[in-house]
Amino acid sequence: MRRPLLLVLSGIVSLSGCGGGDSVDSGSGGSGGSGSVSITSPAPPQAATELVAVRLEGGAFISPTRRVCCTGSATDSGVAVTWTNSTTGAGGPATQSISYCWFLAFFPCNHAWSASVPVNLGSNSIAVTASDGDGNFATATIVVVRNPDATPPSVTATSPADLAAGVPLDASLTATFSEPMDPATLDASTFVLEGAIPVAGTVTYSAGERTATLDPAANLTAATTYTARITTGARDLAGSNALAMDFAWTFTTGSNVWQATSMMDAPTYAAPPSAVWTDTEMIVWGATAADRVGARYNSSFDTWQPVEPSGSPSARSSHLAVWTGTEMIVWGGLQQNPLAWVNDGARYDPVNNTWQPLPTLDAPSPRMGATAVWTGTEMIVWGGWDAATFADLNNGARYDPATDAWAPLNATSAPSARSGHTAIWTGSEMIVWGGVAAAAWTNTGGRYDPASNSWQPTVATGAPAARNNHAAVWTGTRMVVWGGTAGTAGNPPLNTGGRYDPVQNTWQATATAGAPDTGVGSSAVASASGMMIWGGVSSASSTAVNTGAIYNPATNQWSAIATTGAPSARSGHVAVWSGAAMVVWGPLGNTGGRYTP
Repeated sequence: MRRPLLLVLSGIVSLSGCGGGDSVDSGSGGSGGSGSVSITSPAPPQAATELVAVRLEGGAFISPTRRVCCTGSATDSGVAVTWTNSTTGAGGPATQSISYCWFLAFFPCNHAWSASVPVNLGSNSIAVTASDGDGNFATATIVVVRNPDATPPSVTATSPADLAAGVPLDASLTATFSEPMDPATLDASTFVLEGAIPVAGTVTYSAGERTATLDPAANLTAATTYTARITTGARDLAGSNALAMDFAWTFTTGSNVWQATSMMDAPTYAAPPSAVWTDTEMIVWGATAADRVGARYNSSFDTWQPVEPSGSPSARSSHLAVWTGTEMIVWGGLQQNPLAWVNDGARYDPVNNTWQPLPTLDAPSPRMGATAVWTGTEMIVWGGWDAATFADLNNGARYDPATDAWAPLNATSAPSARSGHTAIWTGSEMIVWGGVAAAAWTNTGGRYDPASNSWQPTVATGAPAARNNHAAVWTGTRMVVWGGTAGTAGNPPLNTGGRYDPVQNTWQATATAGAPDTGVGSSAVASASGMMIWGGVSSASSTAVNTGAIYNPATNQWSAIATTGAPSARSGHVAVWSGAAMVVWGPLGNTGGRYTP
Protein backbone atom coordinates (compact mmCIF):
# COMPACT_ATOMS: atom_id res chain seq x y z
CA MET A 1 0.00 0.00 0.00
CA ARG A 2 1.33 3.44 -0.94
CA ARG A 3 1.07 6.34 1.46
CA PRO A 4 0.36 9.90 0.29
CA LEU A 5 3.73 11.49 -0.52
CA LEU A 6 3.88 14.38 -2.92
CA LEU A 7 2.10 17.61 -3.64
CA VAL A 8 3.23 19.74 -6.60
CA LEU A 9 2.57 23.44 -6.04
CA SER A 10 3.75 25.96 -8.65
CA GLY A 11 6.15 23.39 -9.96
CA ILE A 12 7.69 22.56 -6.55
CA VAL A 13 7.07 19.17 -4.96
CA SER A 14 6.58 19.07 -1.18
CA LEU A 15 7.42 16.00 0.85
CA SER A 16 5.44 15.30 4.00
CA GLY A 17 7.56 12.37 5.08
CA CYS A 18 10.07 9.76 3.96
CA GLY A 19 8.61 6.85 2.01
CA GLY A 20 6.37 5.99 -0.95
CA GLY A 21 2.98 7.38 -1.94
CA ASP A 22 0.73 8.75 -4.67
CA SER A 23 1.24 12.02 -6.54
CA VAL A 24 -0.93 14.95 -7.52
CA ASP A 25 -0.11 17.01 -10.63
CA SER A 26 -0.28 20.76 -11.11
CA GLY A 27 -2.18 22.15 -14.05
CA SER A 28 0.45 21.93 -16.77
CA GLY A 29 1.78 18.47 -16.09
CA GLY A 30 0.70 14.98 -17.00
CA SER A 31 1.33 11.84 -14.97
CA GLY A 32 1.74 8.13 -15.06
CA GLY A 33 1.85 5.89 -12.05
CA SER A 34 2.55 8.21 -9.12
CA GLY A 35 4.96 10.54 -10.94
CA SER A 36 4.55 14.26 -11.53
CA VAL A 37 6.39 17.06 -13.34
CA SER A 38 5.64 20.71 -13.99
CA ILE A 39 7.01 23.58 -16.05
CA THR A 40 6.86 26.78 -14.04
CA SER A 41 9.04 29.08 -16.14
CA PRO A 42 8.22 30.23 -18.71
CA ALA A 43 4.56 29.74 -17.95
CA PRO A 44 2.83 27.20 -20.24
CA PRO A 45 1.13 26.67 -22.56
CA GLN A 46 3.04 29.06 -24.87
CA ALA A 47 6.04 31.39 -24.54
CA ALA A 48 7.96 33.65 -26.91
CA THR A 49 11.65 34.45 -27.19
CA GLU A 50 14.23 35.94 -29.54
CA LEU A 51 17.02 33.85 -28.06
CA VAL A 52 18.52 30.77 -29.67
CA ALA A 53 17.90 28.84 -26.47
CA VAL A 54 15.17 29.05 -23.83
CA ARG A 55 15.68 28.25 -20.15
CA LEU A 56 12.97 26.00 -18.72
CA GLU A 57 12.45 25.49 -15.00
CA GLY A 58 10.06 23.40 -12.97
CA GLY A 59 9.51 20.72 -10.34
CA ALA A 60 9.37 16.94 -10.34
CA PHE A 61 8.47 14.09 -8.06
CA ILE A 62 10.84 12.17 -5.82
CA SER A 63 10.83 8.41 -6.42
CA PRO A 64 8.91 6.69 -3.66
CA THR A 65 11.19 3.62 -3.62
CA ARG A 66 14.49 4.58 -5.28
CA ARG A 67 15.23 7.68 -3.30
CA VAL A 68 17.94 7.57 -0.61
CA CYS A 69 16.16 9.46 2.11
CA CYS A 70 17.33 12.74 3.54
CA THR A 71 20.93 13.20 2.34
CA GLY A 72 20.08 16.25 0.30
CA SER A 73 21.96 15.65 -2.98
CA ALA A 74 20.27 15.97 -6.37
CA THR A 75 20.71 12.28 -7.10
CA ASP A 76 18.56 11.40 -4.09
CA SER A 77 15.41 12.07 -6.06
CA GLY A 78 15.79 8.73 -7.82
CA VAL A 79 14.25 10.42 -10.87
CA ALA A 80 15.60 11.21 -14.34
CA VAL A 81 14.37 14.47 -15.86
CA THR A 82 14.83 14.88 -19.62
CA TRP A 83 13.63 17.26 -22.30
CA THR A 84 12.84 16.78 -26.00
CA ASN A 85 12.24 19.42 -28.64
CA SER A 86 10.14 17.58 -31.19
CA THR A 87 10.59 20.42 -33.67
CA THR A 88 14.39 20.11 -33.78
CA GLY A 89 14.65 16.47 -32.71
CA ALA A 90 17.14 17.46 -30.00
CA GLY A 91 16.95 16.34 -26.40
CA GLY A 92 18.94 15.96 -23.25
CA PRO A 93 18.98 15.72 -19.46
CA ALA A 94 17.90 18.54 -17.17
CA THR A 95 19.91 19.78 -14.21
CA GLN A 96 18.34 18.74 -10.90
CA SER A 97 18.55 19.93 -7.31
CA ILE A 98 16.93 18.76 -4.08
CA SER A 99 16.78 20.56 -0.76
CA TYR A 100 17.92 19.05 2.54
CA CYS A 101 15.41 17.18 4.69
CA TRP A 102 15.49 15.31 7.97
CA PHE A 103 14.60 11.69 8.55
CA LEU A 104 11.36 11.08 10.45
CA ALA A 105 10.66 14.83 10.70
CA PHE A 106 8.10 17.01 9.02
CA PHE A 107 10.46 19.26 7.07
CA PRO A 108 9.67 19.66 3.34
CA CYS A 109 12.01 18.36 0.70
CA ASN A 110 11.83 20.21 -2.66
CA HIS A 111 12.93 18.82 -6.01
CA ALA A 112 13.58 21.30 -8.83
CA TRP A 113 15.00 21.00 -12.34
CA SER A 114 16.17 23.37 -15.10
CA ALA A 115 17.27 23.01 -18.71
CA SER A 116 18.59 25.20 -21.51
CA VAL A 117 16.79 24.10 -24.68
CA PRO A 118 17.91 25.25 -28.15
CA VAL A 119 14.99 26.43 -30.29
CA ASN A 120 14.51 27.10 -33.99
CA LEU A 121 12.82 30.10 -35.49
CA GLY A 122 9.05 29.61 -35.33
CA SER A 123 7.10 27.21 -33.14
CA ASN A 124 8.92 24.61 -30.99
CA SER A 125 7.07 21.87 -29.09
CA ILE A 126 9.06 20.85 -26.01
CA ALA A 127 8.23 17.97 -23.69
CA VAL A 128 9.77 17.42 -20.24
CA THR A 129 9.56 13.93 -18.74
CA ALA A 130 10.34 12.81 -15.19
CA SER A 131 10.61 9.05 -14.49
CA ASP A 132 12.10 6.51 -12.14
CA GLY A 133 12.91 2.82 -12.57
CA ASP A 134 9.65 1.63 -11.04
CA GLY A 135 7.36 2.92 -13.77
CA ASN A 136 6.48 6.20 -12.13
CA PHE A 137 6.63 8.99 -14.68
CA ALA A 138 5.06 12.26 -15.81
CA THR A 139 5.33 14.56 -18.84
CA ALA A 140 4.68 18.27 -19.21
CA THR A 141 4.73 20.24 -22.47
CA ILE A 142 5.16 23.80 -23.60
CA VAL A 143 5.24 25.52 -26.99
CA VAL A 144 8.01 28.10 -27.38
CA VAL A 145 7.85 30.45 -30.34
CA ARG A 146 11.19 31.91 -31.37
CA ASN A 147 10.80 35.18 -33.21
CA PRO A 148 13.51 36.75 -35.35
CA ASP A 149 16.02 38.50 -33.09
CA ALA A 150 15.62 42.24 -33.58
CA THR A 151 16.90 43.39 -30.19
CA PRO A 152 20.55 44.51 -30.06
CA PRO A 153 22.58 43.15 -27.17
CA SER A 154 23.69 45.47 -24.38
CA VAL A 155 26.24 45.45 -21.57
CA THR A 156 24.45 44.98 -18.26
CA ALA A 157 27.38 44.90 -15.83
CA THR A 158 31.13 45.58 -15.76
CA SER A 159 34.05 44.93 -13.48
CA PRO A 160 35.59 47.21 -12.42
CA ALA A 161 32.47 49.32 -12.20
CA ASP A 162 32.30 52.63 -14.01
CA LEU A 163 34.25 55.34 -12.14
CA ALA A 164 35.75 52.80 -9.73
CA ALA A 165 38.86 53.98 -7.87
CA GLY A 166 41.73 52.12 -6.23
CA VAL A 167 41.49 49.27 -8.74
CA PRO A 168 44.26 46.64 -8.24
CA LEU A 169 47.05 46.75 -10.78
CA ASP A 170 46.60 43.06 -11.64
CA ALA A 171 42.85 43.37 -12.20
CA SER A 172 41.07 41.62 -15.06
CA LEU A 173 38.15 43.35 -16.75
CA THR A 174 34.75 41.79 -17.39
CA ALA A 175 31.63 42.80 -19.31
CA THR A 176 28.35 40.91 -18.94
CA PHE A 177 25.81 41.01 -21.77
CA SER A 178 22.03 40.96 -21.90
CA GLU A 179 21.98 37.89 -24.16
CA PRO A 180 24.34 35.19 -25.45
CA MET A 181 27.07 36.59 -27.67
CA ASP A 182 29.03 35.27 -30.63
CA PRO A 183 32.47 34.43 -29.15
CA ALA A 184 34.11 35.01 -32.53
CA THR A 185 33.18 38.70 -32.29
CA LEU A 186 34.74 39.22 -28.85
CA ASP A 187 38.49 39.70 -29.13
CA ALA A 188 41.20 42.32 -28.66
CA SER A 189 39.69 44.44 -31.42
CA THR A 190 36.21 44.68 -29.88
CA PHE A 191 37.14 44.63 -26.16
CA VAL A 192 39.82 47.28 -25.75
CA LEU A 193 41.52 49.02 -22.84
CA GLU A 194 43.33 52.31 -23.07
CA GLY A 195 45.39 54.36 -20.64
CA ALA A 196 48.00 56.70 -22.01
CA ILE A 197 48.42 53.98 -24.64
CA PRO A 198 46.38 50.91 -25.63
CA VAL A 199 46.82 47.96 -23.28
CA ALA A 200 47.53 44.55 -24.80
CA GLY A 201 45.64 41.59 -23.43
CA THR A 202 43.74 38.35 -24.02
CA VAL A 203 39.96 38.22 -24.35
CA THR A 204 37.88 35.15 -23.45
CA TYR A 205 34.12 34.55 -23.36
CA SER A 206 32.02 32.46 -20.95
CA ALA A 207 28.79 31.41 -22.63
CA GLY A 208 27.23 30.28 -19.36
CA GLU A 209 27.78 33.65 -17.71
CA ARG A 210 27.38 35.69 -20.92
CA THR A 211 30.58 37.43 -19.83
CA ALA A 212 33.67 38.54 -21.73
CA THR A 213 36.96 38.86 -19.80
CA LEU A 214 40.01 40.91 -20.73
CA ASP A 215 43.24 39.82 -19.04
CA PRO A 216 45.93 42.51 -19.55
CA ALA A 217 49.31 41.16 -20.66
CA ALA A 218 51.05 43.11 -17.86
CA ASN A 219 50.03 44.84 -14.66
CA LEU A 220 48.33 48.19 -15.10
CA THR A 221 50.07 51.43 -14.12
CA ALA A 222 49.26 52.81 -10.70
CA ALA A 223 47.25 56.01 -10.20
CA THR A 224 46.16 55.97 -13.84
CA THR A 225 42.71 56.44 -15.36
CA TYR A 226 41.80 53.81 -17.92
CA THR A 227 38.92 53.58 -20.39
CA ALA A 228 37.53 50.17 -21.32
CA ARG A 229 35.37 49.82 -24.41
CA ILE A 230 33.15 47.21 -26.07
CA THR A 231 32.77 48.22 -29.71
CA THR A 232 29.90 47.69 -32.14
CA GLY A 233 31.92 44.84 -33.62
CA ALA A 234 30.55 42.63 -30.82
CA ARG A 235 27.45 40.74 -32.01
CA ASP A 236 24.88 38.45 -30.42
CA LEU A 237 24.86 34.70 -30.94
CA ALA A 238 22.27 34.96 -33.70
CA GLY A 239 24.77 37.13 -35.54
CA SER A 240 22.10 39.54 -36.73
CA ASN A 241 22.49 42.20 -34.05
CA ALA A 242 25.48 44.25 -32.89
CA LEU A 243 25.69 46.64 -29.97
CA ALA A 244 23.75 49.76 -30.87
CA MET A 245 26.80 51.87 -29.98
CA ASP A 246 30.18 51.49 -28.33
CA PHE A 247 29.89 50.88 -24.59
CA ALA A 248 32.66 52.53 -22.53
CA TRP A 249 33.49 52.86 -18.84
CA THR A 250 36.40 54.32 -16.90
CA PHE A 251 38.24 53.43 -13.71
CA THR A 252 41.36 54.52 -11.86
CA THR A 253 44.06 52.26 -10.45
CA GLY A 254 45.38 52.50 -6.90
CA SER A 255 48.29 54.62 -5.68
CA ASN A 256 51.17 54.30 -3.18
CA VAL A 257 52.09 51.03 -4.87
CA TRP A 258 55.13 49.36 -6.41
CA GLN A 259 55.41 47.41 -9.64
CA ALA A 260 58.51 45.40 -10.54
CA THR A 261 60.41 46.38 -13.64
CA SER A 262 60.87 43.68 -16.26
CA MET A 263 64.18 41.83 -16.27
CA MET A 264 63.77 40.64 -19.85
CA ASP A 265 66.54 42.23 -21.96
CA ALA A 266 67.62 44.38 -19.01
CA PRO A 267 71.40 44.97 -18.83
CA THR A 268 73.68 43.95 -15.96
CA TYR A 269 76.51 46.26 -14.93
CA ALA A 270 79.86 45.79 -13.22
CA ALA A 271 79.55 49.26 -11.61
CA PRO A 272 76.62 51.62 -11.06
CA PRO A 273 75.55 53.15 -14.39
CA SER A 274 74.18 56.61 -15.13
CA ALA A 275 70.48 57.20 -15.79
CA VAL A 276 68.42 59.94 -17.42
CA TRP A 277 64.71 60.33 -18.15
CA THR A 278 63.77 61.38 -21.68
CA ASP A 279 60.08 62.19 -21.12
CA THR A 280 59.14 58.74 -22.42
CA GLU A 281 61.83 56.32 -21.19
CA MET A 282 64.79 55.85 -18.87
CA ILE A 283 68.21 55.45 -20.51
CA VAL A 284 70.91 53.72 -18.49
CA TRP A 285 74.50 53.55 -19.67
CA GLY A 286 77.72 52.19 -18.20
CA ALA A 287 80.15 49.31 -18.19
CA THR A 288 79.72 45.57 -17.89
CA ALA A 289 82.52 43.24 -16.89
CA ALA A 290 83.44 43.00 -20.57
CA ASP A 291 82.37 46.16 -22.37
CA ARG A 292 80.23 49.30 -22.48
CA VAL A 293 76.48 48.87 -22.67
CA GLY A 294 73.31 50.95 -22.61
CA ALA A 295 69.61 50.22 -22.53
CA ARG A 296 66.31 52.06 -22.73
CA TYR A 297 63.45 51.24 -20.37
CA ASN A 298 59.89 52.13 -21.38
CA SER A 299 57.83 52.31 -18.19
CA SER A 300 54.51 52.36 -20.07
CA PHE A 301 55.20 49.01 -21.76
CA ASP A 302 57.61 47.69 -19.08
CA THR A 303 60.12 46.77 -21.79
CA TRP A 304 63.85 47.16 -22.41
CA GLN A 305 65.67 47.66 -25.68
CA PRO A 306 69.42 48.02 -26.24
CA VAL A 307 71.31 51.23 -26.96
CA GLU A 308 73.54 51.03 -30.04
CA PRO A 309 77.13 50.55 -28.73
CA SER A 310 78.89 51.65 -31.94
CA GLY A 311 80.31 55.13 -31.49
CA SER A 312 79.63 55.23 -27.75
CA PRO A 313 82.36 56.25 -25.28
CA SER A 314 84.77 53.66 -23.94
CA ALA A 315 83.54 51.46 -21.10
CA ARG A 316 83.60 53.43 -17.85
CA SER A 317 81.95 54.13 -14.50
CA SER A 318 81.46 57.18 -12.24
CA HIS A 319 80.75 59.30 -15.32
CA LEU A 320 78.24 62.16 -15.62
CA ALA A 321 75.09 62.19 -17.75
CA VAL A 322 72.39 64.75 -18.54
CA TRP A 323 69.33 64.84 -20.79
CA THR A 324 69.04 67.82 -23.13
CA GLY A 325 65.50 67.25 -24.35
CA THR A 326 66.67 65.42 -27.47
CA GLU A 327 69.96 63.75 -26.49
CA MET A 328 71.76 62.12 -23.59
CA ILE A 329 75.24 63.56 -22.99
CA VAL A 330 77.78 61.28 -21.28
CA TRP A 331 81.08 62.75 -20.05
CA GLY A 332 84.14 61.82 -18.01
CA GLY A 333 84.42 58.95 -15.56
CA LEU A 334 86.81 56.11 -14.81
CA GLN A 335 87.71 54.25 -17.99
CA GLN A 336 88.06 50.49 -17.66
CA ASN A 337 90.79 49.72 -20.19
CA PRO A 338 93.28 51.16 -19.73
CA LEU A 339 92.20 52.17 -16.24
CA ALA A 340 92.24 55.96 -16.16
CA TRP A 341 90.08 58.99 -15.40
CA VAL A 342 89.09 60.56 -18.72
CA ASN A 343 87.60 63.82 -19.98
CA ASP A 344 85.95 62.69 -23.19
CA GLY A 345 82.36 61.71 -23.89
CA ALA A 346 79.58 61.47 -26.47
CA ARG A 347 76.01 62.49 -27.29
CA TYR A 348 73.35 59.81 -27.79
CA ASP A 349 70.30 60.41 -30.01
CA PRO A 350 67.58 57.87 -29.06
CA VAL A 351 65.44 58.69 -32.11
CA ASN A 352 68.17 57.57 -34.51
CA ASN A 353 69.94 55.30 -31.99
CA THR A 354 73.29 56.94 -32.82
CA TRP A 355 76.26 58.47 -30.99
CA GLN A 356 78.35 61.57 -31.72
CA PRO A 357 81.67 62.18 -29.87
CA LEU A 358 82.24 65.28 -27.72
CA PRO A 359 85.26 67.48 -28.34
CA THR A 360 88.04 67.48 -25.73
CA LEU A 361 89.33 70.97 -26.58
CA ASP A 362 88.73 73.21 -23.53
CA ALA A 363 86.91 70.35 -21.77
CA PRO A 364 87.37 70.10 -17.99
CA SER A 365 90.34 68.05 -16.82
CA PRO A 366 89.74 64.40 -15.85
CA ARG A 367 88.16 64.24 -12.39
CA MET A 368 86.08 62.22 -9.97
CA GLY A 369 83.28 63.37 -7.70
CA ALA A 370 82.25 66.21 -10.04
CA THR A 371 78.68 67.31 -10.83
CA ALA A 372 76.79 68.19 -14.02
CA VAL A 373 73.54 70.03 -14.70
CA TRP A 374 71.63 70.88 -17.86
CA THR A 375 70.54 74.51 -18.17
CA GLY A 376 68.26 74.16 -21.16
CA THR A 377 71.05 75.05 -23.62
CA GLU A 378 74.30 73.87 -22.00
CA MET A 379 75.77 71.17 -19.78
CA ILE A 380 77.78 72.63 -16.89
CA VAL A 381 80.47 70.45 -15.26
CA TRP A 382 81.98 71.70 -12.00
CA GLY A 383 84.28 70.65 -9.16
CA GLY A 384 85.57 67.21 -8.32
CA TRP A 385 88.91 65.69 -7.43
CA ASP A 386 91.80 65.88 -9.91
CA ALA A 387 93.10 62.40 -10.62
CA ALA A 388 96.52 63.75 -11.69
CA THR A 389 97.26 66.23 -8.91
CA PHE A 390 95.21 64.53 -6.16
CA ALA A 391 93.64 67.88 -5.33
CA ASP A 392 90.07 69.10 -5.12
CA LEU A 393 88.93 71.44 -7.88
CA ASN A 394 86.75 74.54 -8.03
CA ASN A 395 86.71 74.98 -11.78
CA GLY A 396 84.57 73.69 -14.59
CA ALA A 397 83.29 74.28 -18.09
CA ARG A 398 80.12 74.67 -20.14
CA TYR A 399 79.37 72.46 -23.15
CA ASP A 400 77.06 73.81 -25.84
CA PRO A 401 75.69 71.08 -28.16
CA ALA A 402 74.61 73.69 -30.71
CA THR A 403 78.22 74.79 -31.27
CA ASP A 404 79.77 71.48 -30.14
CA ALA A 405 82.26 73.45 -28.02
CA TRP A 406 83.40 73.87 -24.42
CA ALA A 407 83.88 77.21 -22.63
CA PRO A 408 85.50 77.62 -19.17
CA LEU A 409 83.55 78.88 -16.17
CA ASN A 410 84.60 82.03 -14.39
CA ALA A 411 86.31 80.93 -11.15
CA THR A 412 86.11 84.32 -9.42
CA SER A 413 84.10 84.00 -6.19
CA ALA A 414 83.47 80.32 -6.91
CA PRO A 415 83.00 78.05 -3.89
CA SER A 416 86.09 76.44 -2.42
CA ALA A 417 87.51 73.42 -4.25
CA ARG A 418 85.61 70.26 -3.39
CA SER A 419 84.26 66.85 -4.43
CA GLY A 420 81.30 64.80 -3.31
CA HIS A 421 79.09 67.89 -3.43
CA THR A 422 75.69 68.28 -5.10
CA ALA A 423 74.52 70.62 -7.86
CA ILE A 424 70.98 71.46 -9.01
CA TRP A 425 69.53 73.75 -11.68
CA THR A 426 66.84 76.23 -10.61
CA GLY A 427 65.86 77.43 -14.06
CA SER A 428 68.30 80.33 -13.96
CA GLU A 429 71.17 79.29 -11.66
CA MET A 430 73.28 76.28 -10.71
CA ILE A 431 73.47 75.87 -6.94
CA VAL A 432 76.47 73.93 -5.61
CA TRP A 433 76.50 72.83 -1.97
CA GLY A 434 78.37 70.64 0.53
CA GLY A 435 81.05 68.05 -0.17
CA VAL A 436 84.64 67.59 0.93
CA ALA A 437 87.00 70.55 0.57
CA ALA A 438 90.70 69.98 1.34
CA ALA A 439 89.85 66.82 3.31
CA ALA A 440 87.31 68.69 5.42
CA TRP A 441 83.52 68.30 5.17
CA THR A 442 81.78 71.57 4.35
CA ASN A 443 78.31 73.10 4.52
CA THR A 444 79.05 76.01 2.20
CA GLY A 445 78.02 76.51 -1.37
CA GLY A 446 77.60 78.89 -4.27
CA ARG A 447 75.20 80.00 -6.99
CA TYR A 448 76.40 80.24 -10.57
CA ASP A 449 74.59 82.42 -13.11
CA PRO A 450 75.54 81.39 -16.66
CA ALA A 451 73.98 84.53 -18.12
CA SER A 452 76.53 86.71 -16.29
CA ASN A 453 79.16 83.97 -15.84
CA SER A 454 79.36 84.91 -12.18
CA TRP A 455 79.20 83.36 -8.71
CA GLN A 456 77.71 84.39 -5.37
CA PRO A 457 77.84 82.40 -2.12
CA THR A 458 74.95 80.65 -0.40
CA VAL A 459 74.34 81.82 3.14
CA ALA A 460 75.84 79.61 5.83
CA THR A 461 73.46 80.67 8.62
CA GLY A 462 70.94 77.90 9.26
CA ALA A 463 72.55 75.55 6.75
CA PRO A 464 72.53 71.80 7.51
CA ALA A 465 75.60 70.24 9.13
CA ALA A 466 78.60 69.68 6.88
CA ARG A 467 78.32 66.54 4.77
CA ASN A 468 79.18 64.86 1.47
CA ASN A 469 77.61 62.22 -0.77
CA HIS A 470 74.21 63.63 0.17
CA ALA A 471 71.14 64.07 -2.04
CA ALA A 472 69.73 67.32 -3.36
CA VAL A 473 66.73 68.12 -5.57
CA TRP A 474 65.03 71.27 -6.85
CA THR A 475 61.31 71.41 -6.03
CA GLY A 476 60.47 74.45 -8.12
CA THR A 477 61.04 76.99 -5.35
CA ARG A 478 63.52 75.35 -2.95
CA MET A 479 66.64 73.21 -3.01
CA VAL A 480 66.13 70.36 -0.56
CA VAL A 481 69.27 68.66 0.82
CA TRP A 482 69.07 65.33 2.59
CA GLY A 483 71.32 62.66 4.12
CA GLY A 484 74.97 62.08 3.28
CA THR A 485 77.84 61.25 5.60
CA ALA A 486 79.07 63.43 8.44
CA GLY A 487 82.60 64.71 8.79
CA THR A 488 82.95 63.23 12.27
CA ALA A 489 84.71 60.08 13.44
CA GLY A 490 83.66 57.12 11.35
CA ASN A 491 81.76 59.36 8.91
CA PRO A 492 78.34 58.11 10.03
CA PRO A 493 75.37 58.47 7.67
CA LEU A 494 72.97 61.33 8.40
CA ASN A 495 69.18 61.48 8.25
CA THR A 496 68.84 65.24 8.50
CA GLY A 497 68.58 67.96 5.88
CA GLY A 498 67.57 71.48 4.96
CA ARG A 499 65.60 73.67 2.53
CA TYR A 500 67.35 76.52 0.76
CA ASP A 501 65.41 79.46 -0.71
CA PRO A 502 67.60 81.21 -3.31
CA VAL A 503 65.25 84.20 -3.53
CA GLN A 504 65.56 84.94 0.18
CA ASN A 505 69.00 83.32 0.51
CA THR A 506 67.83 81.51 3.64
CA TRP A 507 67.89 77.99 5.06
CA GLN A 508 65.26 76.09 7.03
CA ALA A 509 65.74 72.66 8.59
CA THR A 510 63.75 69.73 7.24
CA ALA A 511 61.56 67.87 9.73
CA THR A 512 62.89 64.61 11.10
CA ALA A 513 59.59 63.12 12.29
CA GLY A 514 58.68 60.38 9.84
CA ALA A 515 61.93 60.87 7.91
CA PRO A 516 63.50 57.83 6.24
CA ASP A 517 66.26 56.00 8.06
CA THR A 518 68.70 56.40 5.18
CA GLY A 519 71.70 58.66 4.99
CA VAL A 520 73.97 57.60 2.15
CA GLY A 521 73.59 55.64 -1.08
CA SER A 522 69.89 56.49 -1.31
CA SER A 523 68.24 57.88 -4.43
CA ALA A 524 66.42 61.19 -4.56
CA VAL A 525 64.00 62.47 -7.19
CA ALA A 526 61.80 65.54 -7.35
CA SER A 527 58.14 64.83 -8.04
CA ALA A 528 54.83 66.61 -7.88
CA SER A 529 54.48 65.22 -4.36
CA GLY A 530 57.87 66.50 -3.20
CA MET A 531 61.30 64.93 -2.76
CA MET A 532 61.30 61.13 -2.79
CA ILE A 533 64.10 59.41 -0.86
CA TRP A 534 64.43 55.64 -1.23
CA GLY A 535 66.91 52.89 -0.38
CA GLY A 536 70.48 53.46 0.68
CA VAL A 537 72.30 52.65 3.89
CA SER A 538 70.49 52.93 7.20
CA SER A 539 71.83 55.63 9.49
CA ALA A 540 70.99 53.34 12.42
CA SER A 541 72.13 49.88 11.30
CA SER A 542 74.59 50.75 8.49
CA THR A 543 72.91 48.14 6.29
CA ALA A 544 71.06 48.61 3.01
CA VAL A 545 67.29 49.11 3.22
CA ASN A 546 64.32 49.10 0.84
CA THR A 547 62.32 51.78 2.58
CA GLY A 548 61.81 55.46 1.86
CA ALA A 549 59.64 58.52 2.31
CA ILE A 550 58.32 61.59 0.49
CA TYR A 551 59.15 65.04 1.80
CA ASN A 552 56.67 67.86 1.18
CA PRO A 553 58.59 71.16 1.43
CA ALA A 554 55.38 73.18 1.63
CA THR A 555 54.20 71.43 4.80
CA ASN A 556 57.63 70.31 6.08
CA GLN A 557 56.25 66.80 6.53
CA TRP A 558 57.29 63.28 5.54
CA SER A 559 55.01 60.47 4.37
CA ALA A 560 56.12 56.85 4.10
CA ILE A 561 56.62 55.08 0.79
CA ALA A 562 54.90 51.70 0.63
CA THR A 563 57.09 48.66 1.21
CA THR A 564 54.77 46.00 -0.23
CA GLY A 565 56.17 44.97 -3.59
CA ALA A 566 59.22 47.23 -3.22
CA PRO A 567 62.54 46.17 -4.78
CA SER A 568 65.06 44.42 -2.55
CA ALA A 569 67.27 46.47 -0.22
CA ARG A 570 70.09 48.29 -2.05
CA SER A 571 72.25 51.40 -2.22
CA GLY A 572 74.03 53.19 -5.04
CA HIS A 573 71.13 52.51 -7.39
CA VAL A 574 69.73 54.91 -9.98
CA ALA A 575 66.31 56.56 -9.91
CA VAL A 576 64.37 58.90 -12.21
CA TRP A 577 60.96 60.58 -12.08
CA SER A 578 58.81 59.73 -15.09
CA GLY A 579 56.18 62.36 -14.47
CA ALA A 580 53.92 59.75 -12.90
CA ALA A 581 56.20 57.32 -11.07
CA MET A 582 59.65 56.94 -9.56
CA VAL A 583 61.62 54.31 -11.44
CA VAL A 584 64.33 52.65 -9.30
CA TRP A 585 66.86 50.32 -10.87
CA GLY A 586 70.20 48.57 -10.29
CA PRO A 587 72.88 49.12 -9.35
CA LEU A 588 74.62 45.80 -10.03
CA GLY A 589 71.71 43.47 -10.74
CA ASN A 590 69.01 43.94 -13.33
CA THR A 591 66.06 44.38 -10.99
CA GLY A 592 64.08 47.44 -10.04
CA GLY A 593 60.63 48.85 -9.50
CA ARG A 594 58.20 51.64 -10.35
CA TYR A 595 56.62 53.48 -7.45
CA THR A 596 53.51 55.60 -7.91
CA PRO A 597 52.74 57.90 -4.97
